[in-house]
Amino acid sequence: MPKNTFFNLNKNKIDNIINAAVKEFSRVPFDKASINNIVSDANIPRGSFYQYFENKEDLYEYVIRSICISKGNTLKSLLEKNGGDIFKSFESLFIQEFQFFKDKNYHDLFKNFFAHSRQSMQEKISNKILMDDMNKKHQEIIKMVNMRLYNLTEENIFTLLHLLFTSMRNVFIKADRKNLTEEEALNTYKNILNIFKYGVLKTND
Repeated sequence: MPKNTFFNLNKNKIDNIINAAVKEFSRVPFDKASINNIVSDANIPRGSFYQYFENKEDLYEYVIRSICISKGNTLKSLLEKNGGDIFKSFESLFIQEFQFFKDKNYHDLFKNFFAHSRQSMQEKISNKILMDDMNKKHQEIIKMVNMRLYNLTEENIFTLLHLLFTSMRNVFIKADRKNLTEEEALNTYKNILNIFKYGVLKTND
C-alpha cells in the first residue's frame, strides 16, 4: 500500500507515476522492470519514489489492484441485472473482462502479470484483490445473489465466486497463449461454469 505522502500528491503527479508504472510493467515482466525508468518517465527524483512506496512490489501491487478494483461493483451490477444468477452474471463478466484484457493499453501489463510474474506474487496480489477488496463488498454482493437458486451457505457462495474469478484468470492465460478468439475463450469458460453449475457426479434416477 502506498504511503500517505503519495496520496497527498496532486492528481497530475499521481497520474504521471501510475502511467509511468503501467508503461514499464507492460514493457517487461515485474522482475525486469526498472525503478529508474519509472521515475525518469514520471519526472520525479529516485529518492521521492521511496517516500511514496516501500519498494517496486508495493507499486506493482497498487497498480494491479487499482485497475481491478471496480470488479466488485461490476459484479454487483450484473447480479442485479440477472436476477441474482451467479452463472449468467459471470458469463457476462467474462465477456467484459476479456475485452478489457485485450485492450492495447493494458494487455501487456496483464499478460506479464498472469503469465510471467512469480507464482507467489500472483497469488499474493490476486488473493488481496479477490479476498481483501471483495471481502469489503461481501455483504453487498451476497445481497444481490438469489440464494434460493443455490444449495450453499453464504460462506460457500463467496468461495464459489473466488473459484470463478480464478478460473477466469486461467482462461485468459490460455487464450493469450493459444491466440483464442473471444468466442473460443468464452466457450472454454462456459464449460467451466457448467462444471460448477451441474457438478461431476451422476445422480441416481
